[in-house]
Amino acid sequence: MHGHFWTIAPHFVDTVFTPKTPGISWTTTVSDSRYSSVELSGFLDEVEGANAIVLIVHGMCSTAEVPYVIMAGRDARKVGLSSLRLNLRGADRCGQDIYHAGLVEDIEATIASAEVQKYETVYVLGFSLGGHVAMRYGLNPGPKVRRIVSLCAPLDLSASCQHIDKLRQRVYRRHLMTGLKECARASELHREMELSHVGIESIRTMREWDSRVVAPRFGFRNAEDYYQQMSMGPRLADMRVPALLVFAEKDPMVAAQHIRPSLRGINDQTEVRWLSGGHVCFPAKLKAVESAMHWLTE
Repeated sequence: MHGHFWTIAPHFVDTVFTPKTPGISWTTTVSDSRYSSVELSGFLDEVEGANAIVLIVHGMCSTAEVPYVIMAGRDARKVGLSSLRLNLRGADRCGQDIYHAGLVEDIEATIASAEVQKYETVYVLGFSLGGHVAMRYGLNPGPKVRRIVSLCAPLDLSASCQHIDKLRQRVYRRHLMTGLKECARASELHREMELSHVGIESIRTMREWDSRVVAPRFGFRNAEDYYQQMSMGPRLADMRVPALLVFAEKDPMVAAQHIRPSLRGINDQTEVRWLSGGHVCFPAKLKAVESAMHWLTE
């Protein structure tokens, strides 16, 4: 029950004691082959005198305004880093589009923005799906990007999907599906994505979502083709910048047994930490995210 407690309890506490959102609203656009351009949003928090900035990427169905992302921005400020908390396309429910676990174009466009380019050094830190996107970006990073941190990210997308689709995971799956459908409904209204024909409301599993929504939107043959092309597990040795991968031993959403086989292929630039806690949330005494911020600046 340890992993479930640290996954669920912090979110109940955060609904009562929501941290103040630091920073100012930020936007940029990313080129897209289907829509010409897509607007991205987020929050920029600049520390006076800082010469480095960390791009913080949320997990699936979250946003740049959820408490664990806001707290990551505060931890960045503690170590003297500016931060940009990014909403992946459509995550802000403004109807721009939908996203997937390998969509590095959003990170590329963000780092290319004037607000980020003025910094000498750029870091990327991502949670869960956002951590997977961060690692994908690490395969071909920009020249200013020095280090990457990934927390509680899946490495085998197919195995992780199979795990979350199990009957005993229905509470977590329902939470994820609710958020994904909100993004899709907003996008359908704004972009006329013609998603109604796939019967969004009838979708009940993650694999069905990936097959009926993600695959056709982004040109994959099916869900398995998406998983095979995008999964970072087989590509960890190809990362071109130092990376810190943080996992929770009892994470109920990204199971350890689906992570460990991929870690046999890490390169000597990659550090792995296993901590107690749940999915993207850890006991405060561990200072997991603050420690990761310190690691970025070493």
